[in-house]
Amino acid sequence: MKKHFAKYYSEIILKTPQEKETLYKSLAKFFLLSQAAMSLHPKKISFAVSFTLAKSLKSFSDGENIIKKCFDHILKFANVNQKTRKAVKNAALSHQTVSRHTSELGKVAHGILKKQLQDCQFFSLAFDEATNVNDLAQLSIFVRFTTDEMQ
Repeated sequence: MKKHFAKYYSEIILKTPQEKETLYKSLAKFFLLSQAAMSLHPKKISFAVSFTLAKSLKSFSDGENIIKKCFDHILKFANVNQKTRKAVKNAALSHQTVSRHTSELGKVAHGILKKQLQDCQFFSLAFDEATNVNDLAQLSIFVRFTTDEMQ
């Protein structure tokens, strides 16, 4: 082993301790940055799938049960590179994760709407009471408002 290291990595052996430390730190930084970049994509995928499932009123378990399998088939037949396939495969799509992401997206949307309502010039409210199939009364509240930019 010592022979192999001396033959192929002699330039590292000849470095001073300070140079070795600098090399070590730069390699560690490179691997930490590349790991962070790799972990970023599965999270984006997970949030995008969570948003789509919530918008479509689908079950949270569809993320792992159906969507992940569909992604796998699509990417395999589309000859997508292994790095992208791995990022999709590492996306957390369990029903707990999708539920948590949907809740986080809802909090963000709630915050945006609250801020826009505080800044609006005019608004109107409409209330509608309806009963569902089980004769349970439900109240729907609709808010309409304009911003300074007339949006």
